[in-house]
Amino acid sequence: IARISASQLWSEAWPISLNSLARRLQVSSDMILVGAMMNASAVTMLFVTQRLQVLAAGQVNSIANASWAGLAEMRRAGEHAIFERRICEVLRLMLGLNLAIGGAVAALNPHFVRLWVGDHLYAGHAVTLATLAVSVMLGVSALFTLLMDLSGDARRRTPIALTSGGLKVVSAVALVRLYGIVGVLLAHAAVWLLTESWWYGRILIRVYGLKNARVLHAVVSSLVTGGLWVLACLWLVSMVPAPSSWLNLAILSFAVGVSTVTYCWFAVLSRTERAEWWTRLRGHSSASAA
Repeated sequence: IARISASQLWSEAWPISLNSLARRLQVSSDMILVGAMMNASAVTMLFVTQRLQVLAAGQVNSIANASWAGLAEMRRAGEHAIFERRICEVLRLMLGLNLAIGGAVAALNPHFVRLWVGDHLYAGHAVTLATLAVSVMLGVSALFTLLMDLSGDARRRTPIALTSGGLKVVSAVALVRLYGIVGVLLAHAAVWLLTESWWYGRILIRVYGLKNARVLHAVVSSLVTGGLWVLACLWLVSMVPAPSSWLNLAILSFAVGVSTVTYCWFAVLSRTERAEWWTRLRGHSSASAA
C-alpha cells in the first residue's frame, strides 16, 4: 500500500473542508436566515412544512452515497464507456425518482401538516413546491460533490462552491424581505442554477470526458418524465376530498404510493434496468427462501 505524506493529505483535505463549509452555508442556513429576517413562528412553519419532504428526499438522495465509489473506480480503471453510461443512468434515476416520489409527497404534504399541527402552521403550496425543486437540486449536487471531492478533484469545484455559498446567503436576505419564507428557497434554487449546475456540467464534459448530448438527454428526459408525474399527483390529490383523519390519509397515501411505484417502474426505469432489478429481486427472494 502506497504511503501518503502529511503534505499530500493536507493538499486533499483543505479543499474538501472548504467545500463542506460552503455546502453548510447553502443547506443549513435556511432556518437561521428565516429566523433572523422574520420571527420564530416563521421558522416553525418552514420546519413543519418541509419535514415530510426532507425525509423522503433523503431516502432518494442516498443513491448518491451508494454510487460515487463505483463510479470513481470505473473512472480510475479507465473504463470510460461504462463510466459514461453509468453516470448518466444514475443522474437520470436521481432526477426522475426525486421528482416522481417528491411530487407524490408534495401533493400529500398539505394534508399531512394539517392533521399533524394544523393549517395555521402550513407555510403554503409555494414553499412545498420550492422545497421539491431544491431537493432535486441537492440530490444532483450530492452525487457530483461526492464523486469529485472523493476522487481527488475537490479543488476543481472549490471556487464555485464558495461563491455559491456566499451568494445564497446574500440573495436569501433580499428575497426573504420580498417574498417571505419562500424567498430563502428561491434564493437557493436561483443560485444553484446560475452557478453549480453549469459548473458541474462543464467538469463532466471537459474533465471527465462525457458527451454533451448524452448528459443533456439524461437530464431532459428525466425532468419531463418526473415533471409529468408531479402534475399528475397534484391533480389527482386535488380531485379527492381532503382526508379528515389519519386513517383516510393513510389510505390516500397508499393509493398514491402504489401509483407512484408503478409509474417509476415503467416510466423512470428503462427496459434494461427493469430486467436487472427483476433479476436482483428474484435472486434476493431465492436467497431468503433458502
